[in-house]
Amino acid sequence: MIFIRDRTTAAVYIAIHAKDVVMLEGKGDFTKIWMEDNRVAHEIYAPLSSFTEQFPGFIRCHKSYLINPEKIRRLSFVEGFVIMGNLQLRAKVPKTGVYQQALKKLIRE
Repeated sequence: MIFIRDRTTAAVYIAIHAKDVVMLEGKGDFTKIWMEDNRVAHEIYAPLSSFTEQFPGFIRCHKSYLINPEKIRRLSFVEGFVIMGNLQLRAKVPKTGVYQQALKKLIRE
């Protein structure tokens, strides 16, 4: 679980549970945290790399994505993507060769 500052009130923090997170998407100095209920929980002013230690079970499949392996619905090494989420959120996340080993290791386990 991590705590994120609420944008509307600086003195309020919101708890985010890793089990509810589908993926984190990095865009420059900002990171979007995508939740299971098809919403972005928060867009945070912090690079994606700052979340790798806070979400230790998550896998980096691309330089811009950190995904929850429990939320993977489909994985294609030929087409180069991962489908994430439940029926409401079906994000097509690219994967690159640099991060492919972590995904292959997940399949073997």
